[in-house]
Amino acid sequence: MAGTLQGVPSSAIPVRSGGTGSPPFGATPLGFHQESVSNTAIGLPSIPAGATVAYCYVAGAGLLWRDDGVAPTSTVGFPWASGTSVTFSASLSTIKVIAASGTGTLSVAYYA
Repeated sequence: MAGTLQGVPSSAIPVRSGGTGSPPFGATPLGFHQESVSNTAIGLPSIPAGATVAYCYVAGAGLLWRDDGVAPTSTVGFPWASGTSVTFSASLSTIKVIAASGTGTLSVAYYA
C-alpha cells in the first residue's frame, strides 16, 4: 500500500492541491459560485448537475476542509491557506469547509 490517511489508501484520495493550481484542461465548464465561510461548516455551494470536478480558491481567512461528509471544525480538518487552491474530484456533495477563524471567501468553478 502506498500510504494511508485515516485508513484510506493514498492512491484513493481524490484530491489534487497546490498553491496556484489550475482548472482541469479540456473539461466542460458548468458554473461558478462564491460563498462566505465563517464559523459554521458548509458544503460546496450550488453544485450543478453533472459536475465531477470543483476548482476551489480561498481568499481572506484560511479554511479547513474534509471530504468524507463529516463537518470540519475550526481545529479539525485539512488546513487550507488563504491564497491557495484545491481541485476536488471526489463526490462533491461530501466536501465540507469551515473558517479557521474570521471569514473567508470560497470561489468555486465546476466542471464535467
